[in-house]
Amino acid sequence: MLAHELARLGHAAGSGAPDGALPPPLAPHGLADQVAVLADELVGLLAAGDLAPARRAALLAEAQGAVTAARADLDGPGFGFGGPSR
Repeated sequence: MLAHELARLGHAAGSGAPDGALPPPLAPHGLADQVAVLADELVGLLAAGDLAPARRAALLAEAQGAVTAARADLDGPGFGFGGPSR
């Protein structure tokens, strides 16, 4: 799940969250806000300059992979975004 992956990456970037902490489960209507908050926190941590450049690049690549995978899930069969136009 994207929220869990963003939380893990935020921890790795120095968020201060305890090891293994995961965001609480929310109703579907709250997931977009949860992902936005976690992504904003991660971007802030990566921009702060407290990480070594190689570590920052690795975390950024992982974040891009997580977002790309989530997007592929949304574009896949059953969601209606990846199919032919009507």
